[in-house]
Amino acid sequence: MAAEYGARLTQPWWRQVWRLWQTWSYQAETTRDLRLDFLRGFCIFMMIVDHIAGPSWLHTITGGNSFYVSAAEGFVFISGLLLGIVYRPILEKQGFGAALKKVLLRAWKIYLLMVVLTVGFHYGSWAAGLAWPSPDELSRPVSFVWSVLTFGRTFFITDILVMYTLLLVGAPIAFWMLRHGSTWLLLICSWSLWGLYQVNPELASQPLTTINAFHPATWQIFFVNAMVLGYHRKRVIEALSGLHWVIFVLSGSLFLTLLVIYLTQGGVFNIFFEEEVFMHPWITEMTIKDPLRPGRIIAALAVFPFAYLLLTYLWKPLSTIGSWLIMPLGQHSLYAYTMHVPLLIFDNLVLPDSAGMTFAGQSVNAFAQLVGVFMIWFLIKRRFLFSVVPQ
Repeated sequence: MAAEYGARLTQPWWRQVWRLWQTWSYQAETTRDLRLDFLRGFCIFMMIVDHIAGPSWLHTITGGNSFYVSAAEGFVFISGLLLGIVYRPILEKQGFGAALKKVLLRAWKIYLLMVVLTVGFHYGSWAAGLAWPSPDELSRPVSFVWSVLTFGRTFFITDILVMYTLLLVGAPIAFWMLRHGSTWLLLICSWSLWGLYQVNPELASQPLTTINAFHPATWQIFFVNAMVLGYHRKRVIEALSGLHWVIFVLSGSLFLTLLVIYLTQGGVFNIFFEEEVFMHPWITEMTIKDPLRPGRIIAALAVFPFAYLLLTYLWKPLSTIGSWLIMPLGQHSLYAYTMHVPLLIFDNLVLPDSAGMTFAGQSVNAFAQLVGVFMIWFLIKRRFLFSVVPQ
């Protein structure tokens, strides 16, 4: 044993680093990619922290929903990726009809969840005395419920479920095109629809012009492209074989560049100009979350592969530290999303609006956010209402 340890010490440093990297890197033990579960769980963690309470020092980790990419983009991308991965075998073995039935049933469940959460959150907020519900809608409950049922009214927090429902309804079209070898046509259609929304959102959003946030016409860009990657996963892996480190370095460099731009509010660009130039308004315009401007897509192109490869290379230490908390959230993401909605009402009743303006206030907010995360984790471990809440 001592001789073996001494032999390791005499090896070149780069060989020791290589051996350590081989020990730490991700090794697939099942057909399920646990890295995607981990990343989706981290997105749920970010979502809970960003939604509950106000500013806190935890926002240095999550971005506080103000960075150029957020948990929403990650969640939509991973959902599309997994849909492509999981449904290709179904298409090949059981046919298009089986895939159509499964995905539409999933869309129906998400739709029902959206209706229940929207109506419940609306009237729960009203009962708690919060200002979110509209007095006009409160006086016309039948009209309000009908508008929710017909996608004529989206509501804060649950609007992402409207998008997810409609994306799932449209997924069979993408499956049909992928199955019949029309991948490039699908990508052209996806990017064209996104581009049309950038220049003429009213035309691109037909017939659902009342959806203002998370409109599927623009957010499908993440979902559809991820579906393509998932469907052609084996070919993509073969094509990128040997380029992992190049992608890791390039995406990591771009991510660090975006981080510097974000922290300096664009002030870093002044090193290229003789006079001070205020780039922050332009950067803000180019990275708006809705309607998903180009800068936000560039940020996603940096963050997504960097996070995936970072987790690949450092799987053992990162999973050892955080998998006990993050993995349950990722493997039950829809449940975690659903159960965090009632916490928002309670949070706005308990914490004052000014909390977070001081270090003490930020610490209170951080504590509330961590309590929210651990409450949902505890409910998952106890399988609370698992027979009722969609998984």
